[in-house]
Amino acid sequence: MPQISIPKENFFEEDIFTRKESIRYRIVSENKNNFSYWSPIFSVDTGFDFIPANKVAVSRTSTELSASWTPAQIKKDGLDIAFLPEYDVWTRVALNEAEGDWKYQGRVLGNSLNIVDDFSVIAISYASVEVYRPMRPADHRIDLYEVDQSAGASLVDTIKDTIIVPTANISNGDAMRYTSPTPLGGLVDDTTYYARVYLTNEVTLHPTRQNAIDNTNVINLTSTNSSFGYFKSQKSLVYDFLLYSEYNVPA
Repeated sequence: MPQISIPKENFFEEDIFTRKESIRYRIVSENKNNFSYWSPIFSVDTGFDFIPANKVAVSRTSTELSASWTPAQIKKDGLDIAFLPEYDVWTRVALNEAEGDWKYQGRVLGNSLNIVDDFSVIAISYASVEVYRPMRPADHRIDLYEVDQSAGASLVDTIKDTIIVPTANISNGDAMRYTSPTPLGGLVDDTTYYARVYLTNEVTLHPTRQNAIDNTNVINLTSTNSSFGYFKSQKSLVYDFLLYSEYNVPA
C-alpha cells in the first residue's frame, strides 16, 4: 500500500472538540491536465491524553460563585505538550445537598470561573461544579445520580444488597461509575459497576455486565453511612471528558 508523508505544518487546524487533525490529499497527473481529484477527508488521531492535576476549588458568597483548578496537562506518547487552554464548566446550586439542576456555564478560556448573581434570592446553601475538557455540544449530558447512603433513608438495603437511585431509566447491564468520599461497605470509590433492576429504580450492582444480565455475583453491601454516593451513567456520558469535580460545597 503506498504511503504519503505530510509535514505537520501542512495539517489543517486541530479540531478543539476531538483533538484530532483533518487532512486530505490531491492526486494530479504529471502533465497536470489529464486528471486531478481530491481524496476524502481523513481524521487523524494524534494520541493526546489529558491529565488533570487536582480537584477544583469551589467557594461562594451570597452574590458570587467561584471555581478554580490547576490547568490539565496535554500529553502525547507520555511527553508533556502543553496545558489545556479551554474547559467546559457545569454548575449546580441548591438549598440542600444533592438537589438542584445542573447548568452549563459555557466554554471557559483559562482555569477559573466567577459567576456573579444574587444567589441569596433562592437561598443557596450548597454549590457543585464539574469541569470537562472541550467536547462537542451534542456530547454534553450530565447524568448524575446522587444517593443518600444512610439506611435511615431506606435508600440502601444491606439485606437485599440494593440501592435506590433517583431514576427509573436504567436497564439490566447498564454501566454506572460510582464515586464517594466515604464509599458504602462493599463498594470502591471511582469504580464502574453494572446495574440490574430489582424493582423500578431499585438496583443491585455487579462486577461485570454479563453478571448483571444473569443476576449473578451481586455486590454485597456491608454497611451504610451518612454521606452521599454518586453514580454516573456511562451509557449517556463519555466519562473520560470529566477532568475535575467538587460536589455539595457549603456556603
